[in-house]
Amino acid sequence: QLAAKVCAELLNEESYSASLGGLGLEIFATPRGWALQVDGFSHKMAQLGVRACETLASLATRGDDAEVGEAFSRVLQQYELGLSNACFKVGDRAPYECRPS
Repeated sequence: QLAAKVCAELLNEESYSASLGGLGLEIFATPRGWALQVDGFSHKMAQLGVRACETLASLATRGDDAEVGEAFSRVLQQYELGLSNACFKVGDRAPYECRPS
């Protein structure tokens, strides 16, 4: 799931532009592998799907790339914010009730 979120973050600008044109893009991990969903109606749909597949495939070879590192940091920050909003700290177990520290 983490790699799918990093890939989606890398494609954020393109997927936003596509959404303005009526296309949707979603990348997510499943128990059997990756799932890519492109929806809408446009002659650019195939181009968006190919770009998403290329980005996902390139994650294996771009591990030390600065752009990938920045995308990973943004995704990690989103996870940390979600945990913080749920009264968790990274590494904590779920409390029975939410108490501010």
